[in-house]
Amino acid sequence: MTTEYLPVKEVQTRMLEMLDVLLEYFEAHNYQYVLTGGSALGAVRHKAIIPWDDDMDIALPRDEYEKFIVDFQSKDDRFVLKNEHQPDWGYAYARLSDSTTEYVYRWGNVNNGVFIDIFPIDKLPASKSGQHLTYALMKGLDVIRNAARRTDYQPGDRFVYLKKVLAIALKFSNEAKIAHLQVRLATTVDRICQKSNYSGLYVVQGINKLKEVNPAMTYMQTKEACLNGRKVKIPFNSDKYLTKLYGPEYMMLPPVQKRKTHGKFKQK
Repeated sequence: MTTEYLPVKEVQTRMLEMLDVLLEYFEAHNYQYVLTGGSALGAVRHKAIIPWDDDMDIALPRDEYEKFIVDFQSKDDRFVLKNEHQPDWGYAYARLSDSTTEYVYRWGNVNNGVFIDIFPIDKLPASKSGQHLTYALMKGLDVIRNAARRTDYQPGDRFVYLKKVLAIALKFSNEAKIAHLQVRLATTVDRICQKSNYSGLYVVQGINKLKEVNPAMTYMQTKEACLNGRKVKIPFNSDKYLTKLYGPEYMMLPPVQKRKTHGKFKQK
């Protein structure tokens, strides 16, 4: 039987519905959020979600993030906040998930549907050596976490033998326990570095390496932008931020072969 996946346009419609819920909540409770990564790029380059994108990134300062994941209640019963306080959640950050959909991923455990990522912004060391050390620690935990959640391996995966050995060693653990270690590391680094002028999306630093480490004001000073007809906040110096992430030609569309979605979703 052939699985019928949701088209990207439908996935984006669901994300925008969730975004509306979040924006209303942030406005009502004075949260200092900012769109990051590809979502900020979409707002600048397309004034919309990137046409082929199927996820969205929002970030909050660590203290506001911690308050949000405890206090948030969705006004729409379809949308459920997944976060690290839940024993079956295998990430060190939160996701608002559409519970009527399912993320189809054969290579590992994913416990959500169509989603919006919600990241904490953590203070980080000011020195390059400190940044590299903290990155290495988080990256190491992330490798272990991914090994714990694996159910199969994709063709072309690197270090498959090592990952299989790790998976066996982690047989009596799970990705949620490793994610909790990542949270402890991130909150410890944030606490130690409160006087630092640098911050970043530390819990997902493994994706962009040190590109998400910026002067703290990058995330705190924001400006309005348009995303699919909605007013959203992005970094005030968006050109500098996006150039660091994507290079000086970020306003140009990538080649067709590089316009990739992150996953596949289906209706439950």
